[in-house]
Amino acid sequence: MKYINKTIMLLLIAILPLLIFNSCAAIFKGTNDSVRFNSKPVDAEVFINGQYAGNTPLKLSLKSNKTYFIEIKKDGYTSCRYQITNEIGAGWVILDIIGGLIPVAIDAVTGSWYYLEPDYLNCRMEKEGI
Repeated sequence: MKYINKTIMLLLIAILPLLIFNSCAAIFKGTNDSVRFNSKPVDAEVFINGQYAGNTPLKLSLKSNKTYFIEIKKDGYTSCRYQITNEIGAGWVILDIIGGLIPVAIDAVTGSWYYLEPDYLNCRMEKEGI
């Protein structure tokens, strides 16, 4: 009987901090969002904040609490420029407020309650000189 009580107590001690020190968005969403990049024609280069990130079609996981400047380009074609911004998900904020001060602080610091907009970019390029 004492062994069972000790086991339950140790289990509670291990799980309780996880429940108290986590927040809704951090648990269910995380700090990154998936963004897809496509182009016509395909195989265009994608640059994020001036850094090469890959060729289209491309899917990347980006920090959701940041803003990104995107350029999609291919030799002989006009390029496309976009800005991906972050917005606060009101639902996460409401759930955090219901959960108390600790979840609000965690999601605010980690940026978990933000989401990226847009999460899909499709660049239709025109041939240059036409």
